Amino acid sequence: RRGNRDAKPDARTYFAVLNCYAQNPNKGRNFARRAMGVLARMQTSYSRDGNRAAKPNTRCYNTVLSALAKSSQKEASQQALQLLSKMKTLYSTGNNIDAKPDKISYSTAINALARAGGGQAAANKAMVLLTEMDELRQGGDDDMVPSLICFNAVLNTLSKAGTAEAAQKAEELLERMENVSSRPISPQSSSSNVYKDVRPDVISYTSVMNAWAFTNSEGAGERAEAVLRHMEALCDSGNKSVCPDTLAYNAVISAWTNSGAKGASQKADMILRNMERMHENGNSNAKPDGFSYRNVIVACAQQQSDDGFQQLERAQELLDFMETKYFEGDKNMKPDLLSYKSVANAWKARGQQGQQKVDLLAERLNRIYHNQ
Repeated sequence: RRGNRDAKPDARTYFAVLNCYAQNPNKGRNFARRAMGVLARMQTSYSRDGNRAAKPNTRCYNTVLSALAKSSQKEASQQALQLLSKMKTLYSTGNNIDAKPDKISYSTAINALARAGGGQAAANKAMVLLTEMDELRQGGDDDMVPSLICFNAVLNTLSKAGTAEAAQKAEELLERMENVSSRPISPQSSSSNVYKDVRPDVISYTSVMNAWAFTNSEGAGERAEAVLRHMEALCDSGNKSVCPDTLAYNAVISAWTNSGAKGASQKADMILRNMERMHENGNSNAKPDGFSYRNVIVACAQQQSDDGFQQLERAQELLDFMETKYFEGDKNMKPDLLSYKSVANAWKARGQQGQQKVDLLAERLNRIYHNQ
């Protein structure tokens, strides 16, 4: 190593190491931290040691941002924001014009916020970053037009905030995406619609429905289902990129289940039955999974007092169905502990007449989880 000037690592060498850390961030809790350490060494080699070939560029910074966005460390999202801020400073001051942040930099930082799950504060920061991109675009930087990935990253962050404010902002952002992506261009204009590629996809709509589901508010079911009906209408009109899938339907089932609104269990059950019909008719994308059944079981067990035994019996029926499918070999249909607990608690609330059911459920739970 010593004295061999030809062996100095250059930007390509450092990038190869950074990329290894970014591609495997969860195999060790310190991979994101190590990536930041390599970037710091790269900067030192360039600025202090005079190794011009080691000058960090946007791709190197974006790779470290990617490692942070995938990291499970609590401080990763804040570190991603700090790194993005550093890129902006380096570029704006002229200290490193090769470190100019691009749309990948912004969307990756936003993804770091979404993964961290910082509630409304993280959602607000994501919106600020999106606004920055818009301002840069309006200032003449066409490379900063937010992509569909950027918009979806912001929607993902909003969906995890768990507030009605964030859910409302998510709906507004979705509406904006629909409007700007379909904006007509004057025949006399030589320009094209720079936002034409941000037409919402199924991920966009599902994020908005999840945003309502996580609010646990009484009106969440209605708001999420309205988005679902809009998706179905678009799909029926020929936009196959937004045809609802299992995850989309599950988001609405969750919204109804979490809402606690009167009649929520019936609404959730109707969506499940519709998924079953569509799957039977050949729509494999709408096949209900264990999550679909689990949430309807919980909804019915919680609201069984609304109409006597009917909802409780429906919860029991669905739990029986999941067990049957599981023992037939469908491991994705294994009932979870919440399903058993919800149904058992509902039977227990019936007093002595439900105790036999509770005892039977305990035996069945033990058979699945302890006697395999």
